[in-house]
Amino acid sequence: MEIKVVKLGAIAVNCYLITTEKSAIVIDPGYESNVTEKFLKQNEDKERLILLTHAHFDHISGALSLKTKTGVKIAIGEKENFALSDGKFNLANLFGANIKPFSADILLEDNCELN
Repeated sequence: MEIKVVKLGAIAVNCYLITTEKSAIVIDPGYESNVTEKFLKQNEDKERLILLTHAHFDHISGALSLKTKTGVKIAIGEKENFALSDGKFNLANLFGANIKPFSADILLEDNCELN
């Protein structure tokens, strides 16, 4: 397993790029980045996922664009999904961030496992 940390956006949010022999995961693509897009495209031969740890704007802002450009599904905890489309809850309104509302493709439940 290889884990790389990249800092994204004006507030340098940590985004994690994880690869194994069979998978590639981008965790918290907080801002649009050629780095995350290139990472997923370089790993097209593997199972891929965009994983959001929570729905704050600085962790989700790049997710929809990344999905659009790569076709990779987005996953988040089922209790956080509503906030992806609500600027009050994801704090985008408070910070003047312009995030297009979206919904995750995969809703994770407590104790679920990703294979």
